[in-house]
Amino acid sequence: MRPRWLYFALFIVFTSIGRFMAVFLSQRGLSNKEVGWVLGTRALVSIMSTPIFAALADRIKSQKKILVVMVPLSGVIYSLYGFCFVGGSELGGPGGRLAFVWIVYAATSFVLAPVSSLIDTLTLEWLEVNSLDDDNGNNNNNNN
Repeated sequence: MRPRWLYFALFIVFTSIGRFMAVFLSQRGLSNKEVGWVLGTRALVSIMSTPIFAALADRIKSQKKILVVMVPLSGVIYSLYGFCFVGGSELGGPGGRLAFVWIVYAATSFVLAPVSSLIDTLTLEWLEVNSLDDDNGNNNNNNN
């Protein structure tokens, strides 16, 4: 698979989570302060999860294996948002709902944050193997 398709898929996911999550959470009844707390979690979780998964990928010598597990797992975790707001349920009151949303967002962030770094590594490896040829087979390397 060419790396551009991986990036295309990745940025579709990041756009839906990053750009529209504040609107989604606000429309579901979370206050601006609560939305800020939930969305602020991503940076903190990313700082922790990216080195963990990068080290794991280096240890097993395969970014692909990590991605094959992480991407479907993030989809499963992401689907849990549906349970956060089922039938207007409060999950034990407003605090319980906020806690559940926060846990789901933190888990999604933990799994998705390292994906872009791993795809970057796969892209660099792909470019190394396939040189810098364009779609027509012309080498764009100007070191003639």
